[in-house]
Amino acid sequence: MAFALGAAFGAGSGDADQFAMLFLPALAALGGWVSGVGALAAVLATLWLADRQRSEDVEALDIRVSTLILSDVPFPLLGVTITSTGKRPVLVSGTSFRINGAPNYLQPTGYYPGSDALPVRLLYGERLNLFYYPRAVVRLSQMLGDTADQPAKVFVSVRSTTREFEAKVTINDINSLASRYERDHLG
Repeated sequence: MAFALGAAFGAGSGDADQFAMLFLPALAALGGWVSGVGALAAVLATLWLADRQRSEDVEALDIRVSTLILSDVPFPLLGVTITSTGKRPVLVSGTSFRINGAPNYLQPTGYYPGSDALPVRLLYGERLNLFYYPRAVVRLSQMLGDTADQPAKVFVSVRSTTREFEAKVTINDINSLASRYERDHLG
């Protein structure tokens, strides 16, 4: 702003030829710099938008682990609800349990009746429900007992076509369900 006022004052108080020789080349150079900075900003904004779109255009799952009571089952079940939250469809092919510090995964050999069938393709917002047999929960509790010398964390791992997603499982839920299953001779 000060530059424009100074240029206007100089043009009004002196020789117009001198003004044209001094200030017009400076204004032209300034215009070149402004257009260059604008072009650089446009390129940077395009790169940022492309990277943001790439990072959002992936598979994403929300995994909830809970103890469920079904109306036609006389005992609670360990269940996993998987919801697709990403922009890409997800092909869920299976689940397993992992205990940190343990060398092996627990791969369930099947799911309790009423579970959705696998593999399943989930679009945005679609949900998958899986219920585990009591014997899988008892076996998981036994695996936890094998790692008693170190603090354990249990995760359910959900496999898709491109990666594995994990969610933490509450150890108290596993142990209390396993105790009930063993007491009622279900596991």
